[in-house]
Amino acid sequence: MIDAHKRIRLAELLSEAAELEHGLMCQYLYAAFSLKRQPEEGVSWAQLELMRRWEASIMLVARQEMEHLGLVNNMLTAIGEAPYFERPNFPLGPRHYPIDIPFKLERLTPGAQFITTEVIPVPIRGVSLAGKAVYDVNLVAVKDLASAELAIAQILREGEGIPEPTPSSHFARFLAIAEELAAAQREDPGFDPARPVIEDPRGRIKNRATRAVADLFELAYGTLMLMLMRYFAHADETQAELAALQQTAFFPLMTTAIRPLGEVLTLLPAHTDKPTPTAGASFKFTRNLTLHPHRRAAWQVMLLQLEQLAADASRLCTLPDYPEPVRERLELVYENAARMALVFSGAMNLRPPT
Repeated sequence: MIDAHKRIRLAELLSEAAELEHGLMCQYLYAAFSLKRQPEEGVSWAQLELMRRWEASIMLVARQEMEHLGLVNNMLTAIGEAPYFERPNFPLGPRHYPIDIPFKLERLTPGAQFITTEVIPVPIRGVSLAGKAVYDVNLVAVKDLASAELAIAQILREGEGIPEPTPSSHFARFLAIAEELAAAQREDPGFDPARPVIEDPRGRIKNRATRAVADLFELAYGTLMLMLMRYFAHADETQAELAALQQTAFFPLMTTAIRPLGEVLTLLPAHTDKPTPTAGASFKFTRNLTLHPHRRAAWQVMLLQLEQLAADASRLCTLPDYPEPVRERLELVYENAARMALVFSGAMNLRPPT
């Protein structure tokens, strides 16, 4: 007989691991969004090339954290639990998890807290689903204990570089960034790779126009969470319907809505009376972000939110409150969100977008 106490403890550990992976991914994205991208921001072309390499490395790690989050959720569903995407909002004190490290959203600096978290092995993490890499997210099927152990080994190898250190582990990548940044600042003490982004922006953005873009980001992020919850907890979806969820969440929503909105926020003032600090994405997790049990009702909610994303971006991109480069990116978000809504409604045989 299966020991119910051990199963409950396993589910608790996996749920905590899912929170950790999710929280780490958000911190990495926040740091990547904060990086400067133009020489007009007070950096040289050589420094921009360094930063371009750092951003690519951080974004790769963030994608792998999404992969790890998927692996953990597949472990949960393999033992009969629901997928777990919930997490507390930032900031979190050092005692929130048993690793004595605070979790906060901050720009890239030599002392950025997130760099140190990959040194700490998380107790139990991982297992998975699909059979091939999807947009660099590699989720392999979990069928038994052996495949579960392989998935856990994959997460430890990619994250902490355990049991053998590897130059491609998350820890090694962040250590390289920290060392290169320290060297660059020794050569140029005035070098600052990040925009003056506010720390932990939830509830701290007072500028009305900026708050509207922050709300748009939160809508996109919330829609992504709903899609991922349904994707990992699917019951009676067909393979074509699962593919529609995957093809909306894993690429266009992450890449053509969440990423550009996260970057745009770092260009906009957080306050009404001064240009700095600039804003950032809060990754706010609200109480309504939960698994919708009824399939078509869940799809209708997702479609409604995609339509709202398109409508809000369409309105904001015409306002004079924003500089032209911001309006241009908001217009692209509108076009992509409208396309996502149209494709999703057709794939799920829902009503046409209004």
